[in-house]
Amino acid sequence: MWALFMESWGLWRNDCLNLSPIPYTDPVTNLPLWHVRAESPLLLYGFSKEIVERPGYWPSSAHICGFWFLPMAWQFSCDKCRELFSGDFNSPFEGILCANHAGLEDFLMGSSYSSLPIFIGLSSIGSMGFLRNPKSFLMVIKAVIESTDYRFILFSSGYQPLDSAIRSVASSAVESSVEAPALSNDSTLLFNNRLFCLSG
Repeated sequence: MWALFMESWGLWRNDCLNLSPIPYTDPVTNLPLWHVRAESPLLLYGFSKEIVERPGYWPSSAHICGFWFLPMAWQFSCDKCRELFSGDFNSPFEGILCANHAGLEDFLMGSSYSSLPIFIGLSSIGSMGFLRNPKSFLMVIKAVIESTDYRFILFSSGYQPLDSAIRSVASSAVESSVEAPALSNDSTLLFNNRLFCLSG
């Protein structure tokens, strides 16, 4: 949502859509159009009031309803993993992921590191043009890995330049004598097996 208020989006709104450069303003005067706004929609927040109390300044249409839990069958985005798990949803599901996701499970479970990995999810940052040099981004992550004891999971969100940079670094990297496990086409281990890259 924040991107709508940036200068590049303002120019696009003005030039292509003939709207004001800033949302909720008059296209001619650029003055706020608060009187045109519709009533607040019903907002349901999926967390407990024990975690975050309802602030007094929220509109009456905002409600805290407690945590929402999806059915276990919906927890899998991969059809193969869902089929493998289609049995008892109350049993632990260790070791039953499909071949494409077994590498991620191995990365999470089979490590001698005491800390859990840090997740880096870029969402639409790349496709919006905010990640201009993916290889430099990977080198920053490498520097962090070399100076800390952390492991990382990088989800590329299907951003092709980042996926290409990952493949380039993987093909040119000289790994340690410990052979990296074979992974699927959509996942790669980098930097002494401390960065798990997952394409999306």
